[in-house]
Amino acid sequence: MGIDMTADSKAIEAMKNLLSLVIEDGLDHTSPDYEEGDGEAPFFSEAYLYNLVGKEDARTILGRLNRLGEALGMTYGELP
Repeated sequence: MGIDMTADSKAIEAMKNLLSLVIEDGLDHTSPDYEEGDGEAPFFSEAYLYNLVGKEDARTILGRLNRLGEALGMTYGELP
């Protein structure tokens, strides 16, 4: 029973696509945490998530994505 590298490659590509997701700016521009350009940041970034769900929840989300990426063998530069 060998490792299916094709499945690993597809999972890594899916993760990269997920991490680069940019959605229509739905942020509150009047928030004290909002900085110019945050609305154009990738959805799974501190800039976007801090404004959307708050710092603590954003760090939880990004931390879990980081662990998933590490499990896939992704490097630090490829992770949020």
